[in-house]
Amino acid sequence: MSKFKLNKALNRKQVVIFVSLEGGVLKSTSADKLVSKLRQKGFKVAFWDADPSNKYSNYKKNKTKDAKGNIIDDDQFTGCIKLDLKKEAAKIVNASDVEADFVVIDLPANKAEESVSGLKSISEFILSFTDDLSNSDVVFSIPISNDKCVRTFNTVYSWTKGIDEEEMVHPIKIVSIINTGFMGDNEASLEKTMNLYEKDQFIELMKNDSRFNFKEVEMKGSFDDSGLMKDLLEVTNLGDAMSNLNNHATNIRRMLNKHNADAENLIEQYLDNPIVEE
Repeated sequence: MSKFKLNKALNRKQVVIFVSLEGGVLKSTSADKLVSKLRQKGFKVAFWDADPSNKYSNYKKNKTKDAKGNIIDDDQFTGCIKLDLKKEAAKIVNASDVEADFVVIDLPANKAEESVSGLKSISEFILSFTDDLSNSDVVFSIPISNDKCVRTFNTVYSWTKGIDEEEMVHPIKIVSIINTGFMGDNEASLEKTMNLYEKDQFIELMKNDSRFNFKEVEMKGSFDDSGLMKDLLEVTNLGDAMSNLNNHATNIRRMLNKHNADAENLIEQYLDNPIVEE
């Protein structure tokens, strides 16, 4: 018999799917922030990367290491494993069966529709998390880092058109991750993005549709002009970066601390109850 017990900060297991129609918008970096901070807080988290061929994939930067720092076999609970959507779509369908508090799935950028094609009926897949038999919530996490990101909400909303509220016991969770720190260096881009975001009809529909539990979280972490901060978080997971904090210059240390604070705010969007220290 399984000894796994869900963390008291959760009412139900969380299957978190990071999705974006745009690449280079901190989707994978946001997924890594969430996973790194959750694990640091003691949650059991399975991490799957559906785009391991990407140069900055979470699979590549979350390699499992032994006590001496040697890379060992892949482990979904301490590192990150590859997920081949063409061959392993059933794995996502059965994500609720994984003995973990969270299953975090980083879908490939630009391929949202292709990514879910193997699920046969995306609406049926989503509905499977909302009935009274399910032990898990599905959470679509959408990063906002430029004006083109906003259209992802249209796609996710379209996946739910066939779902009747009367069929649902639990809502579909949406976490909108607004990266103001990333956009902050370009005020015009930030203003354009937020204007589109605030006027987007699908975001408004989700906020006012009882089928959804819509949350927003602002990420204030910035990136230096040289791109060192962005490169660091793209090739190193947040936990390792924070552990090696003393090896970084003062400005990098300051920015890393902001990203760490962002991660604290981010995980709150996925919890049902306060974290109880054991």
